[in-house]
Formats: sequence, structure tokens, C-alpha cells
Amino acid sequence: MPLDVMLLRLATAALLGSIIGYERDIHGRAAGLRTHMLVSIGATLFTLVSMEFSMGVDGLTTRGDPGRIAAQIVTGIGFLGAGTILKSGVSIKGLTTAACLWLVAAIGMACGSGNLTLAIIVTLSAVILLIGAKQLELNIPRTCQLKLMVVTATFDEMTVIRDHLAAQKNIIIKELNFSFHKENQRLSRPRQLKTLFILESFTRKSQTVFAADIFASLKKIDPLPIHISLVNNH
Repeated sequence: MPLDVMLLRLATAALLGSIIGYERDIHGRAAGLRTHMLVSIGATLFTLVSMEFSMGVDGLTTRGDPGRIAAQIVTGIGFLGAGTILKSGVSIKGLTTAACLWLVAAIGMACGSGNLTLAIIVTLSAVILLIGAKQLELNIPRTCQLKLMVVTATFDEMTVIRDHLAAQKNIIIKELNFSFHKENQRLSRPRQLKTLFILESFTRKSQTVFAADIFASLKKIDPLPIHISLVNNH
């Protein structure tokens, strides 16, 4: 394959990768313009090398399988994408960025194999999707689930909280489990009741906003619960 053709494919891959990477950069993501450019260029280079092997190498009578290296690109990007996904409390961040890295690798492979028109169309479609689908996603109702641990001094206080949550609009108590903690004389702690509420709501709010609203609502109860916390979903 002529050198100028390979350089054109690499340059196109770098440009297309930078377009998606810039969109991630302006949203403050760790994997931004440089990362997406490098992934796109790397995938293109791997594809070019695999195509060269498939055409035969001087001194060798056998030809390589171009599909082997392509398959390893997909595997490698999977590990790289996994590193961008972070879980913090009830929130999971980085899924879209991981998907972008995976897509950019595919775009790089398309450039490497000579499908430049396809790569350009996919890149433009991805940018439109990333920009436009964000607003659409915010307006689509979804089911949010929270696991809420509430500590109260008495069973009656827990009942007040249960009734308060049940009275909230568009909130369902899916499950309720409670257990008493015996008095700890050594630490001078009175007997306490721990209650796990599993709440569901069909709402346009994000899980973080839903949790904040629940916390704010519970702080209006008199008497206040001893402790309120979120339990991570596993």
C-alpha cells in the first residue's frame, strides 16, 4: 500500500477522533481530545499493519489473518473503556465516554480499511447523537430506585417516616426491612431501630436529584431520625 494512502487514512482517523474527543473535553471528561485521537490513530495503524500482513511479508510464504489483530483491538479498547467508568454512591459515571472510546476505535478501523466515507458519516452521526440525545434523555421519565437506611429511636418514629414516604407523590415503597440494635451500655448508646427502605419512583429526575429530594423531605419530620444514609446498590 502506498505511503501517501496510509498517511491519508491516519490523518482522517486523527481528525475524526478529535471531533468526538473535543465533545467529551467540553464536558470535562478525563478521556478527552488527546485520548480519542490516540485511540483512533492506534486502531487505524493496527488495521493497516494487519492488512499488510494479510498481503504477505517478504521472505514468508504464509499470509497473516487480518481478523486476528482487529479482534485484539476490540479487546484492548474494552479494558481501556472499563478504566473510564467510575461508581460513586448511587451514581455511575463514564459509561458514555467508554462507549465513545469503543466507537472511536471502530472509526479508526474503518479508516484503516479504507472506508473513509463510512467513518465520516458515523462520526457526524455520533456527534449529533451526543449533543441532541442529552436533552432528549433529560425529558424521558425512568424508574429510579434508592436504598435508604434510616435509624430511629423507636418503632413509632419509623412508622411516621414510613407514612411520610408513602404519602409522597410518585414514590413507591418496594421493600421495608428493620432490625433492633440492643442497648450498648459500654458506649452509652440507647436501643435503636435500623430500617432499610427500598424506594422507587418513575420520574424525569436523575438518581442524585431524587436522593437529594428524599433527604430534604425527611429533614422536615419531627422528631428527626437519628441517622439517614444511602446504601450502595450491588
